[in-house]
Amino acid sequence: SKDDLVGGTPAENAEITKAILKSEEKGAKRQAVCLNAGAALYIAGKADSIADGIKVAEDVIDSGKAAETLDAFVRLTNE
Repeated sequence: SKDDLVGGTPAENAEITKAILKSEEKGAKRQAVCLNAGAALYIAGKADSIADGIKVAEDVIDSGKAAETLDAFVRLTNE
C-alpha cells in the first residue's frame, strides 16, 4: 500500500536507503527503488526491458556492490 512507501525524517530516510542498499530491506521500499532503477537502466539502454533492469538492480543490491558504492561515495564526500 501507499503507507508502505512513506518515509520519515531525513535521518530516517538515510537509514532506509542504507537498509535497502545493504539488502536488509526487502519490502515495498526496495521494490520501488528497483522499479525506478530498472526503468532508468532500460531508458539508458543498459537493459533490454524494465524487467531486465529490475533484475540488474536486485542483483547489484544483493551482491553488496550497491552498499560498497554508497560507502565509497560517503567516504569521498566526507574528505
